Amino acid sequence: MPIGSLIGDFVGARFERHNTHLISFDWISPQSRFTDDTVLTLATCRALLEDLPYRAVYRDAVRRFPGVGYGKNFQQWALGLPGLGTPRSPGNGAAMRVSPIGWAKTSLSDVLEAAADSARSTHDHPEAIAGACAVAAGVFILRTGGALADACAQAEALGMLQPLPIEAWRKRPWSALAKNTVPVAFAALQAGHDFESTVRIAISAGGDSDTIACMAAALAQARWHLPRPLAAPILGRLHRDAPSLHQRLQSFCVRFHVPPPR
Repeated sequence: MPIGSLIGDFVGARFERHNTHLISFDWISPQSRFTDDTVLTLATCRALLEDLPYRAVYRDAVRRFPGVGYGKNFQQWALGLPGLGTPRSPGNGAAMRVSPIGWAKTSLSDVLEAAADSARSTHDHPEAIAGACAVAAGVFILRTGGALADACAQAEALGMLQPLPIEAWRKRPWSALAKNTVPVAFAALQAGHDFESTVRIAISAGGDSDTIACMAAALAQARWHLPRPLAAPILGRLHRDAPSLHQRLQSFCVRFHVPPPR
């Protein structure tokens, strides 16, 4: 269920260009918003629900929901050029949107195959593909009862785990590269003790805060339950601002038998 991803995006968005290293910040503020992370995550849900090509649903999502923070090259592609969105890009755009695959597929091999296909539809750089595979595999391993060590081992095998604590990431320069953001999500997961603490720690690392929090929250939801009090106001905002996306989220949860927040 990608609700975790959406929450991470919504809470982290206001810190993307105004980083914080604090953990004790207001969970929601007037500046909180959904970004391209949410729109494209729910586009992945659509591809899985309707058995549509990933590239087609990502292009359509940009057209239907413009102006939510897409990368310049990605947006130009979606609105025009028919080929890859960001060819040879090692960015984290493929990893941020991939968590639904970890919920929908029923084997790790299927997860890895689908995550790679999703990534290649717009990003064909090995690091972008590895980042997407690491996040989707982590979600699958954790939500099926696997250990944190197993999820981290899979990320490490893909080159997406670094032995750095959150304190070290806070000193790194801003980056949207998969190799510099996916490992931060896993570091936050290792440092957290529940869903909320993981998201707060991820945001406190600085950098591309909404995407790091989006990925960390996806992993955290798969490891722990998602608290209803944290989810309810954000889902209410999605229902208000984008009812079609809210309906798609609900359909995804029903189709793939995902338990609700509690």
